[in-house]
Amino acid sequence: MVFLADAPATYWPMLIANGVTGVREMGGSSQRIDRARRLNDASAAGRVDAPEIVLIPGNIISSTASPREAIQTAKKQVTVNFNARWPRR
Repeated sequence: MVFLADAPATYWPMLIANGVTGVREMGGSSQRIDRARRLNDASAAGRVDAPEIVLIPGNIISSTASPREAIQTAKKQVTVNFNARWPRR
């Protein structure tokens, strides 16, 4: 599986040159989400030419013991990722 936040620095200017101004990251750990946010910040500040990465936070849930466990895991991800990424002001 390829995660955009892990792409090499040479990847981004190629996308911009071909008219790609936004990409969607479909999942990832908290660390990967942080890397994508830092890249978005660097791009907004003009330090790097890269499209904006739109994030879908959270790890991919591939298997659980039960439907109840899947629901608990998903709720935990929403709580942890949402509160960590979008602080209340």
